[in-house]
Amino acid sequence: MRYQSVIDTNNKNNSHTLTIDFIAELSKGQPFEILDVGCSAGYLGEYLRTQGHHVTGIDITPEAVIKASEFLNEAHCMKVEEFFDLYPYRQFDVVIFGDVLEHVTNAEEVLRLTSLALKPAGKVIASIPNVGHLAVRAMLLEGRWEYSDLGLLDRDHVRFFTKDTIYQLFNNAHYDVKAIESTNLPVETVSEMCSMQLNPKFVELARSAAGDDPSTTAFQYIAMAQPKFQGPRIVCLLPGMDTGLFGFRIQIPLENWAKSSEGSVRFRLLGKHTADDLLWGDVFVFQRMGGAYTLHMIKVLKDHGKRVVFEIDDLLTELPDFLDHHRGSPETEQSLRDAIAMADIVTTTTPRLAARLSALNSKIVCVPNCIKDLPPERVAHTPDILPRATLIVASSDTVLVDCLIAPLRHIQQQYGDQIKLVVVGPIDRALQAGGLSFERTPILSYPDFLSLLQTLINPIGLIPLDDSVFSSCKSAIKYFDYSVAHIPSICSNVPPYSDYVKHDSAGLLVDNNTTAWVSAIESLIHSPQERMRLSTNARQFVIDTHLADRAGQAWQTVIEQLDIKQVRMPGLVEASVKQFKPNINKKWIVQKLLQRRTYSRIKTILREEGFAGLTKRLARW
Repeated sequence: MRYQSVIDTNNKNNSHTLTIDFIAELSKGQPFEILDVGCSAGYLGEYLRTQGHHVTGIDITPEAVIKASEFLNEAHCMKVEEFFDLYPYRQFDVVIFGDVLEHVTNAEEVLRLTSLALKPAGKVIASIPNVGHLAVRAMLLEGRWEYSDLGLLDRDHVRFFTKDTIYQLFNNAHYDVKAIESTNLPVETVSEMCSMQLNPKFVELARSAAGDDPSTTAFQYIAMAQPKFQGPRIVCLLPGMDTGLFGFRIQIPLENWAKSSEGSVRFRLLGKHTADDLLWGDVFVFQRMGGAYTLHMIKVLKDHGKRVVFEIDDLLTELPDFLDHHRGSPETEQSLRDAIAMADIVTTTTPRLAARLSALNSKIVCVPNCIKDLPPERVAHTPDILPRATLIVASSDTVLVDCLIAPLRHIQQQYGDQIKLVVVGPIDRALQAGGLSFERTPILSYPDFLSLLQTLINPIGLIPLDDSVFSSCKSAIKYFDYSVAHIPSICSNVPPYSDYVKHDSAGLLVDNNTTAWVSAIESLIHSPQERMRLSTNARQFVIDTHLADRAGQAWQTVIEQLDIKQVRMPGLVEASVKQFKPNINKKWIVQKLLQRRTYSRIKTILREEGFAGLTKRLARW
């Protein structure tokens, strides 16, 4: 314990007194939670405790901690990083670094960790020696740099600071310095105190060179700093991150937003998030999924001042009959509606979907489906290369493709091996049952799907859709995907495609009958020039209207409407980490097993995702 001191609040040329004055100004008589890092024997903390504050001390010297424990509310022998790891939920009004930061190599990182342990208005107060003092300048003029047992050139110092670099240190750690004071000592006092044995000739040379620079007498600087209000921090609590839906609805737009707004974003599986995620985040995004646990988390977050966004890209509150196998229990369906209603803002894909959901929540922002990157220009193939056309039909979900079966059967009978059919996703079952032959591809990740499109020879995108309220609320994402890949599209003449596709200019719109589909497909099979014209126009349309910047800008609108206040409350963690037990009992399980819908759902999952998919869903549940 080389550094000991007696507190004399009448001496204003003292770092302890200046620290005490800062705290008195901040607290205004209210008791504070104070963390004293490098507390030594507890002399400063003891005084603060007499003022009504709760003082926690940290030091790496065992004998110091033993002594400090007699005077402080608590004392710990460990590094500050270890303390934050051991007590991640502790929050303080003030964290003191009394001649500490010059002893650590990672001062910026220590300050960043400290910001997580500060209450919303919390401050850091740090005393730091000034290496620009005249005594050090004189020693350097002599050609010396000699360490001592204490003082400005303490042999344990690993960093050295001036007033300017103290500002730089805090700025690099994302703090604003709110005030800075100094203690001042003449060069003779410093030379004697630190055993520097300065040559008077070089002292005068240094004084002459420094002129009226006030920093030459500053022995220490005492800075009070507060974390900057950084760009908003978004945590996405997701049901999965291995699907295209995650890519183009969550990852691509939010990474674009973060890049342009200086915000930050984390992606976590719901239930696999950490306490740090909950304290760190300002906004929490849930995607598509209801359930008791989702509702529990939304309520806890909102109760503790966090903002909640619910992202939904389909009209899942009004499922059509052909998607009956996707229905959950009445309780699950109601929980989805409740989650939408509880959210501060709901994000959707299209105005049509927003209008249908507005009865549950009036605060809705449309975040359009957009394309992250433009693939390279497609290599043109000559008409005599086989296949003459590759027809691709793709969907990550079950959609009605009945209108395509007869037209495709006709095309295959008419053209045989000249035409190739590629089918992606669960719609393959209906097409197989219709007697069609095709190349089957399972559901792909979004990047893999875009890569597949680049491999197709003479491609034509087929996008069938039924004329229902549910389907009209979808996004035209497949049209966007085909367009940027320089693939012409033939779409059902129903919303949403009729909202986006300009017929015979950037694609073809057809009625859902055999004659219309066959005519449109054959027109493109026979005319490579038409394929190029339509795909070129479509690609330019998407470039002009649906690149990722648009989705990023929409998320900025979401953030602006949320009126975010950064809060860090340990009660949030305590409430959320309590074991969550849904109301499941033997009677509930038996009732579930007796429902035909349960078996239908299991069969569908096994058919679409296999046993591994069923296992994953059960583990998530």
